[in-house]
Amino acid sequence: MLDLEADSKMCTCHLFHKRICNFLFFVSLFLLFN
Repeated sequence: MLDLEADSKMCTCHLFHKRICNFLFFVSLFLLFN
């Protein structure tokens, strides 16, 4: 989870990758709760 948080912080600096990071974030949450 620490790596995921670091990646999300990095992605906020890159608007081009923000959509991809949001997608990965929601996918990780989906896998976490299933």
